[in-house]
Amino acid sequence: MQRELRAVDPSVAIEHVKTLEQIRSDSVALRAFAMRLLVGFSLVASALALVGIYGVLSLSVGSRKRELALRVKMPPDRKNGAMGEPISQISSTTSRTTYRRMRPK
Repeated sequence: MQRELRAVDPSVAIEHVKTLEQIRSDSVALRAFAMRLLVGFSLVASALALVGIYGVLSLSVGSRKRELALRVKMPPDRKNGAMGEPISQISSTTSRTTYRRMRPK
């Protein structure tokens, strides 16, 4: 490229000659690095969240093995369904906690 420019005008000072592709890649290099860094952190956060959810579920199932074994052996409750009682316990606990947080002190 410098040879072509010198052929046109030999008295021109030529410094830092770059192609348009090099200029473009230099201009977006910081954004691309930030994007890759953000993607890396989000992947790590997702992996940690999955490990945490797995840990909580395994602890919950491990502590309720006897109850789950009894539920498998016993016929389901026709009124509430097989999971009627645990769902009602979760919903009442959740609503009670929400009410305590929202009520004025």
